[in-house]
Amino acid sequence: MKSGNERSIQSLDRAFDILQVIGQSDAKGLSLKEICSVTKVHPSTTHHLLGTMVARGYVSQNADSRRYMLGPTLLQMRSAALDRLDLQSIAYPVACELLQRSSESVYVSMLQGWDFPALIMLPSPHSVRFVRPTGPTASLHAAASGKCLLAYQPEMLDRYLHDVTLTSFTCNTIVDPAALRAELATIRATGVAFDREERSIGATCVAAPVFDDRGSMVAALSLSAPTFRATPEMFTRWVADTRELAATLSGRLGFSPGAGAIDSMPQFQNDAADLPIVS
Repeated sequence: MKSGNERSIQSLDRAFDILQVIGQSDAKGLSLKEICSVTKVHPSTTHHLLGTMVARGYVSQNADSRRYMLGPTLLQMRSAALDRLDLQSIAYPVACELLQRSSESVYVSMLQGWDFPALIMLPSPHSVRFVRPTGPTASLHAAASGKCLLAYQPEMLDRYLHDVTLTSFTCNTIVDPAALRAELATIRATGVAFDREERSIGATCVAAPVFDDRGSMVAALSLSAPTFRATPEMFTRWVADTRELAATLSGRLGFSPGAGAIDSMPQFQNDAADLPIVS
């Protein structure tokens, strides 16, 4: 027979499972039957746990539909947690991990007007390394981080195309609006953005999106390197590591892929054929 402590732990596990399922539902909430179907917890146990959570305000129940949704206590806790979030301090160890794995320059960038300043910038230990160009010229369309930031904010893309001339920085820069839209659609489908010497000749960059608990993109994690070090084998590794660590950072910000995220979430295709050829 299980001890009282073991039974208490099991009850907590079940309660957290129920909260997680409800948290991933849409605005209509879930019925008791739907919750039991997903959690595999017996209806009487589920009903008892829900009753306790409703009484404590962690879950609410619609009086008409009898469906359950997250309650005001959890929403207040969420607000308090968000007030304490410091993206820079949370992102720093993740950026350090990408630097350690790649030995290439690493950035965490955020959108600011038509610029994407680095919240974190970690230079490569190599004597020959990439340093991001600075200056007032709008270059979101020519940089991996910039394209990543635009890809998940379509309303911002429309304004960018209206306000900004797509400057050609190199012969590889995308300057056709239709081609840029197609490129951003590919980024949304694959969950990764590339700069194929589009901003600076001799520089190759990879970026992946970072999402918060609402599924909104808040930053881009990127890796930049001299093109001569971007061998196919190394490049494939960089892509995998950047995607993985961007997902890790998103998770630390409370993001869950099934929790009502924005429609255009990355599907993370891993087919090597989808990656650009880097010489």
